[in-house]
Amino acid sequence: MRRTTGVIVAALVVTALVGCGAVNKGTAFAAEFQRFLDDQEAVVESSISASNNLPWSGTASVSVTLADDLSDADLVEAVWEITAHEVDNQIGYDLQVGVAAENADGGPARTEFAFRVPGPAPDEDRLRDDIAERLDRARALAALGSGETSVEAFVRLTTVSTQSDALAFASAVCADDQLTELLEGFSVEGILPTGESTKVGLTEAEDCDWLGDGREVLDALAQVAVVPAYDLKRDLHQTQPRLRVSVPAAEGVDLSAVETTASRLGITLEVVSV
Repeated sequence: MRRTTGVIVAALVVTALVGCGAVNKGTAFAAEFQRFLDDQEAVVESSISASNNLPWSGTASVSVTLADDLSDADLVEAVWEITAHEVDNQIGYDLQVGVAAENADGGPARTEFAFRVPGPAPDEDRLRDDIAERLDRARALAALGSGETSVEAFVRLTTVSTQSDALAFASAVCADDQLTELLEGFSVEGILPTGESTKVGLTEAEDCDWLGDGREVLDALAQVAVVPAYDLKRDLHQTQPRLRVSVPAAEGVDLSAVETTASRLGITLEVVSV
């Protein structure tokens, strides 16, 4: 009886392990899912990175670029078909989708949005609405930019690069209720007409409240110096925003009025002489 029991237990263990799929499940998923993506006409470029954390488990990140000539409805459907597809060695993965967009000037822009696809693959119609919302928000961000603009609207991390002033861009985002969900971990890098770099970083929607204060400090600075490059942000564990400015020959500029304004508004001012 002991031998028989041992055989049964061993058989159960083998069956359980076989049911888990490939030992290197991450790379097995990548190979199977890549073959599926290669057959999708809407996908013009794709890549998958995967790792095998433990036997019979893994993680993966999937990146796809969709054709520029797809309608919005076709884009949503193409992404939904990707998320709904399941391979033999299915695992949860991060999906990053690149699509074409337009900036405020009507010129081309690139946008990317991303979200987590659980395993097993979801097969729910309501996911289409979520995909459509993510697409709309990413394109709405691009439409606020000027010149060469790119948007990455990921989960709790949105980055924008544009050729307009970063503070003006961030203020426009804050004024749009559709986009406030993207303000958790939001950063934008832009340029001034003079070519100087501008950056703004927000950690939550409430940070919109001090953008006007940052503009007031910059306006005060413009009264005594050339409008500088600046970096305005509040880090996650900071109680107040920090404005770092680069001022030509700052040691020879009377910044007392600017410092008073910053102190009154609760902004930490850092001046770098260049």
